[in-house]
Amino acid sequence: MSAKSINTNKQIQIGKMNCTQTILNIRYAMLLLLLGMGAAVMAGEWRLDGNTFRADTVSNVLLANGMEQTHIILSNDGGRKIQLFVVRTDLREKGLGVRSFSGMDMSHGLEEISHVMKRAAAGGKSYLCGVNADFFTFKDGNSVGSQVMDGEVLVNQDQDGWCYMGVTRRGLPFISKPTAFVSCVISGKDTIFVDRINRSHDKDEWAMYTGRYGSSTGSEPCPELVLCPTGRTSILSYGKPMRCKPVTLSTTGNCAIPDGCVVLSAPASEARHLATLSHEGRLKVMLDVDMPGVRSRDIAEMVGGRPLILSDGKPLDTMGELAHLPQLHPRTAVGYSSDRRYLTLMVVDGRSEQSSGMTGRELADAMSEAGCTEALNLDGGGSSSLYTARDGTVNVPSDGRERKVSNGIGIIRTGN
Repeated sequence: MSAKSINTNKQIQIGKMNCTQTILNIRYAMLLLLLGMGAAVMAGEWRLDGNTFRADTVSNVLLANGMEQTHIILSNDGGRKIQLFVVRTDLREKGLGVRSFSGMDMSHGLEEISHVMKRAAAGGKSYLCGVNADFFTFKDGNSVGSQVMDGEVLVNQDQDGWCYMGVTRRGLPFISKPTAFVSCVISGKDTIFVDRINRSHDKDEWAMYTGRYGSSTGSEPCPELVLCPTGRTSILSYGKPMRCKPVTLSTTGNCAIPDGCVVLSAPASEARHLATLSHEGRLKVMLDVDMPGVRSRDIAEMVGGRPLILSDGKPLDTMGELAHLPQLHPRTAVGYSSDRRYLTLMVVDGRSEQSSGMTGRELADAMSEAGCTEALNLDGGGSSSLYTARDGTVNVPSDGRERKVSNGIGIIRTGN
């Protein structure tokens, strides 16, 4: 081989290297641009309840295409510091979706978000991140409001003043305050209105239970009727009637809940009514909710919270809603942009020298600074926690460790 041939080959190789390096440089520059977009939006000065804070971006990482996590430190001239974490997701990005979750996948139960994520992964569902959602009771793990997961109503109860964040079956986010919840069993011209779904009930109330509640109803002695679905719909969903047939009538209470069935629990005074119902050939179970801005049958995921803090881009006056809102505490919020394309999850640390926490009004302004026009306050305090598959629990929970919570909302890979 001649020297000239060798030189030509070297030039070709060098050309390939330069071309490859150029492509890598372009890709790297694009990645930096993507990572810097959120930081550019969120850095600079933030105005929280009339006060100016300097926003310094500690880190900005890409959790997935169309999904970034930003760690921000806010500080003012008075020496106050606030640490917060923001996950912003492009809901138009293929392969990403929003899903709620609950402790142990039940209607009541407490579980750390990290445990939920790992358990979901073992079952084939890949969460990229998750935050706590509704307020709950420590005693029994009950969330205060209703919840929908994968289109199934886990809990249905009308809680005064509660708002809801969710997504439709098309993946569009919504935040709305319902005007009415309806649960009923229909037989011919007879309609029985049910007070609670998957919640313990008083002796003078009607209730309904599914396997999400447990293996049995846990009720005191009362008449109970097992209903078996017979149509295409086999789970309780809003706006989709479930046709059933009566199977077993019991009067001892604490009725077993067979797989795939529901149990209708009645007041003792309604024993004869329930006995008559047990002889019917067909029954229809109907759940519905009047949710302004969204059709009930379109609701795929939903969690509760209170109060609505940002609407149409304007912070709302919420100081009288809950006693802790005028105080500095850790906070969690969810919101979205005006075109409903970008969903934002925010967790604010508090109760430490490193981070003071926020008031409810400051949280509203912070969500606005993060690009939201609609936002809902979720449970805060020691419950506030952000978990990502990449880094685990990224914030510093005020309990000193991750708290078990009743439910939450997260971003999941859909596999599309």
